[in-house]
Amino acid sequence: MFVLMGAIPAQALSKSEKTALVGILVAQIARCYSPAPGQTEAAIIKLHLERNGSVADLQVLEPQPNSETNQAVIQAAERAIRRCAHFEIPAKFGASYDLWKRVTIQLGR
Repeated sequence: MFVLMGAIPAQALSKSEKTALVGILVAQIARCYSPAPGQTEAAIIKLHLERNGSVADLQVLEPQPNSETNQAVIQAAERAIRRCAHFEIPAKFGASYDLWKRVTIQLGR
């Protein structure tokens, strides 16, 4: 289990640091992501993360589950997140947990 620790005060997390952290998460999820054949839609997911890198909750923002194709996109994204959960968050982000515990990511495209 990865425990977050660090020395960056919460107010010091810059936009570029948050972007970097989202990139770290997406890179970890991408290793587990297998889009459906011919998939052209992206999934936009809001994650609620625990300090230890586990997923407390996730919410699919896009696409809407109104077709089989969209449902396949959603399932592939959720599956990848669950498989790769317990994300390794760099220690330098530990003190800024309140600023990154909820992040929105895009998978695909």
